[in-house]
Amino acid sequence: MAAGTAASTSTTGVLNSTTLVINDINIEKAITTDDDASFVVTSASQKAASGIAIAAAINKSSHLHGVTAQASANIVRGDTQTFTQDTGTSGIMYLNGVTISGLGGSRDSILTKLNEVSGQTGVVASEWGVGIQLVAEDGRNISIALDDNIAAAGVGLNGQTIGVTSTAFNTFYSTVTLSSDKAFEVRRGSEGDGNFEKLGFREGTFGGKDTGVKIAEIDVSTQLGAGVAITAIDHAIQDVASAQARSGAFQNRLDAAINILSESSENASAARSRILDTDYASETTALAKAQIIQQAATAMLAQANQQQQSVLALLQ
Repeated sequence: MAAGTAASTSTTGVLNSTTLVINDINIEKAITTDDDASFVVTSASQKAASGIAIAAAINKSSHLHGVTAQASANIVRGDTQTFTQDTGTSGIMYLNGVTISGLGGSRDSILTKLNEVSGQTGVVASEWGVGIQLVAEDGRNISIALDDNIAAAGVGLNGQTIGVTSTAFNTFYSTVTLSSDKAFEVRRGSEGDGNFEKLGFREGTFGGKDTGVKIAEIDVSTQLGAGVAITAIDHAIQDVASAQARSGAFQNRLDAAINILSESSENASAARSRILDTDYASETTALAKAQIIQQAATAMLAQANQQQQSVLALLQ
């Protein structure tokens, strides 16, 4: 799955233990407790279906399949990029459990109202064409409802299905981005296409040179595009660093093997030289030494025999 505009309640799926397989490893079910950021109101907002929970479920088995998941920014935009200014300022938006009143009038005033509570909602509002966009950078769910005093076009979200009243929310879900330093395979689980496709996954092998993110194809003029480009560049730097580390390790092993073979060759050559090449000076010295010792021994033996004859002569 890649970063993009959010999926709404009617189009999102849930990650079950039979939904997704990565590198022949079944991904476990996404659970509610893995998302501590999303707001829950009735069944319209499911924490287990959030990008945060899905990424956590995938990362629990990263040591087995070698793939890392990250929740993408959750983005809600008016699909026709229009804004219908409301002359009144009595509209109310219910956003991630926070009631924002006094909406209406100019787009700037609405953006100001929404961003005043961004610390509570986790959502930042900004211009999008002549409409607005809502962005939750951490990938949390965005649950929205409006009262009867203002319509989606009046808050710059023309074309989006927005809930009505504080209990009838429509929730938008983020996607996840998968990354790995090697090519990896994604395929559907035994339950079939339903949730697999709704979650934005598609079958195939990814992460190779032909399926990776192409920096030249990314629009870096947007915050989202710049973020994707930075992530891609970071991964490329990591790949280069890993390749350098592997190359260095191979070079060290090769140097060690060369040193061992060189030393063995020198030792063999020295042994052969000692066998085949005579050291005449050393051998001549040894021969002279042996001859001197032999002559000395002979002289000493002759002297000893002469002394015995002298003793016998005295006895006679």
